[in-house]
Order: sequence, then C-alpha cells, then structure tokens
Amino acid sequence: MEAYPTTKSVTPEISGATELLVGGMNCNNCARHVTEAIQGVAGVRSATVLLEAGRASVRWNSGVEQNVPAVIEAVQKAGYSAKEIQADTSAGCEPKPASWQINLWLGITVTAALMVGEWGFQLAMAPWFRWLAFALAGVVQVFAGAKFYRGAWNQLKIGNSNMDTLVALGSTTAFGYSAWALLDGMGGHLYFMEAAAIITLISFGHWLEARVSARASGALKNLLNLAPQTARKIQNPESRIQNPENQSLNLKTLTFSEAAVRNPKSEMEVPVSELKIGDLVALRPGDRVPVDGVVAEGDSAVNEAMLTGESVPVDKKTGGELYAGTVNLNGRLVMRVTATGESTALAHIIAAVQRANAPRTAAPTSSASATA
Repeated sequence: MEAYPTTKSVTPEISGATELLVGGMNCNNCARHVTEAIQGVAGVRSATVLLEAGRASVRWNSGVEQNVPAVIEAVQKAGYSAKEIQADTSAGCEPKPASWQINLWLGITVTAALMVGEWGFQLAMAPWFRWLAFALAGVVQVFAGAKFYRGAWNQLKIGNSNMDTLVALGSTTAFGYSAWALLDGMGGHLYFMEAAAIITLISFGHWLEARVSARASGALKNLLNLAPQTARKIQNPESRIQNPENQSLNLKTLTFSEAAVRNPKSEMEVPVSELKIGDLVALRPGDRVPVDGVVAEGDSAVNEAMLTGESVPVDKKTGGELYAGTVNLNGRLVMRVTATGESTALAHIIAAVQRANAPRTAAPTSSASATA
C-alpha cells in the first residue's frame, strides 16, 4: 500500500469568528458605537463592522468561550438590534442603495417643488401654497424621515445621540415651528422647504455611500465565489492502491484483477465545511481548489492568477502548495488539506477586503490587554 507524504501545516492558529446581522446603523458614529460595544465583551479579540452591509464580524481570542449572547446583549444596550448568522450566508451582505433611493427621490421631488414655488413663482406668502407646503413636507417627515427618527429614538432610550439625532432635531424644529405658525395664523416665513431639504441632503449622502459600498461588496462577492462549495474527499485512502502483487493482468480477458481497479466509492463529494486538516481531496482538470493544502500525488499546472496576479500557470508536484480558489488545469491531483475555513489564504484576502470596506473608527481597545 502506498503511503502519502505528510506535511505539517505552518498556518498560524486563528481564533474563531462570529458573524452578526446588525440593524439600526445609519452613520459611521453608529458603527463606532457597535464596534466599541462588541470589543467591550470579555474574550473578543477584534470586531469589524460593515455599515452599509449591516454586518459585524467578531473574532475571539484562542481558547476562550465564545459568549455570543453577551455580544448581542452589548449591541442591544448600545441601541441597535443584532442576531447571529452563518458566516457563509449572504443575508445582509450586500448594501441596498435602493432603500435610500426611495427617500432621495421623495425628498428631491418635494424639495424641488417647494423651491420652485417659493423662489420661482414667489408663492411663499400665498395661503394655499403654505398649506400645500405643510402637507408635502409632512409626507417627507413621515416617510423619508422615518429612518432618522427611529435611529434617534433608539439612541435617546439609552441616553446617547448620533447623527440621526441631529437630523431629527433640525428637521423637526423647522417643521414644528412652521406648523405652529401656520395653525396659529402667524405671518412671516415658514420653513417647510428647509425641513424637507435637511432630510433630502442627508439621504443623498447615504445613497452615495451605499452605491460605493455596493461596488466594493460586488468585489467581495466575486472573491467569495472563487472557492467551490463541495470537494471530492477520498474516504478510504488505503483502498485506492492495493498490493502490487494483486494487480495482475488477465491475458484471456485482457482485464486487470479487481484489486487493480480503483474503488469508485473511495471518492465522495462532501461540503467544503466538512473537510478537516489531514483529509485527502481529489482534484480533476478544471476543478477549483476548495481549501489550502499540499500535493500528495500527481502533477499538474495550476492557475494562481487570482492570488498572485501572474497569468502563467504554476507547475505543481508532490509537496507543492495549493491555495483555495486557484484552478487545476491539466492533470489529476490528490491534495492533503493543511488549512480550512478562515485559515486559508483566500479567507485572509476576503478579511482584508472587509476591513478596507469597513468605516474608520477609533483605535480598537483590545480585550486581551484588558484581561491580562
């Protein structure tokens, strides 16, 4: 029986990670509050919060209990909702500029109409136009301003404030004073247009930010699609090659003995998440490498352009390193798994893209140093 070469993995130990879906964030200050709340939980190594995607990635110190309920409770105490999701799920992964686009178009339509009426046709003092402005600005307050008022209320309940508080305060003050002056029959200028313009301008900024984040999220999604979801795991490595003495050729039937034939049941397609370090995986020509590993058998050319940018394929022989997401081109390989999940080179690249896409927050406070 042939023995495969064993290679000790040199991949550093990586702490576990938890993915959270966070609701109620509308600005970088919100993301900073969530980050600080998560990092205040014992055992948390670091936290990466994606504002527009509404997600938080929590990394834990090695050897500590992952107290996810405590993290969720900390986020809720900060004034936001949170729930745990699977790391490979796409829920909330993509920013949704369309939600801000509805606010934007509603605000632009009303603000532009009021501007034309007040500045173009000089209707600011006309009684019918003042009531029309009251109705149109009220629609903007109720529908386009709902996100800001909800965020401000959530912060008010815990005694904090954020950008939503400023937007709600400014817009409500302008609208409230104008409504009181109109209902009381007072003369003078009314600020319905200004109240709608505040919400419109801030919504425009959120819409631009969501578009930029959506493009970055598209690049991240392409990286996630590089690694396959399944792999051909070799279940019984010892049954793949039998004793050479039994591999006799029957000259009468021109067939090999049964022992010389590869057992088709030795390879089974399994989810990549079930692979463990030391498992053997078969790679056919055209297959993408599911996880990091080393070549245990065979030789082939591998396209590593996604990793190195080099378009020339790299020849791989026994002992050669393979990386998740690369493509086996022209030969059959058997690889021994050396890294899975977040320990792979592809996972490190994805984490780097996520950190680059995350809002800039204050320097993180390491819970490890706090517990030391």
